[in-house]
Amino acid sequence: MAHGYIGHGVETDDKLVHFEGIMEWTVGMCAGKHRETPFYYIDLNAGNGQPIPGRDLIGSPLLAAEILHRRYGDASYRMVCVEQNRANLEELDQTLQTYQDSGDANRNRIQMIHGDNRQEITGIIRSMVRDGRGVVFHDPNGVPDHLELLPQFRKLPRQVDVLLYVQATSVKRVRNAFDDGRPDLQQLMDIVGKKQWLIREPIGKHQWTFMLGTNWKKFPEWKKEGFYRIDTEEGQRVFRRLNWTAGEREGTE
Repeated sequence: MAHGYIGHGVETDDKLVHFEGIMEWTVGMCAGKHRETPFYYIDLNAGNGQPIPGRDLIGSPLLAAEILHRRYGDASYRMVCVEQNRANLEELDQTLQTYQDSGDANRNRIQMIHGDNRQEITGIIRSMVRDGRGVVFHDPNGVPDHLELLPQFRKLPRQVDVLLYVQATSVKRVRNAFDDGRPDLQQLMDIVGKKQWLIREPIGKHQWTFMLGTNWKKFPEWKKEGFYRIDTEEGQRVFRRLNWTAGEREGTE
């Protein structure tokens, strides 16, 4: 199945190229040595995964389904797709069935949930075994929901990572527009509660970035694609650019 990525912004191709790379990386690390340990992939904003007409581009759930099937086959993994729009979820389900028919995915290992991810996350986490590994992907189209969803990530099995796709410019605008203690990126990371973070160089005028939270303190960097651990000098440089406005950065660099 040809790979590609659905979306509309100038940053979209980079987004899904990097998503695919992260999934190949994390799934690959676990599918070898830890093949018999359950691996979870949770897509909290699944969408329909459909290609853009005229372009060979697919979304995150289809990419993940291919990678998991190729790496694990019928071994121990579970994929969960959460989507509020029923039509989107049904379209995704139909496509995943065609992937299974062509040998590119295993639909039997994929759970489809029509609902609000803020309400569904508790049950999903409770169903995980505590020694499980995996990735929870939250792509909220801008600012993560910190009040109800993100605190739940602290209850994940410790070896399940959290991957956020965030519009840093919007986080800063929301923080500065409301005088009610809305969090910056550092506070969002504190809410999630992971020990180590990788952050990506921002792309586009809205500063889209990936943030990968893990409890593996020595998680390798991906410098070729602009991913740095936040505890490094380069990571701190990127983080200041993402978290602070130009005025806040003035005189500090």
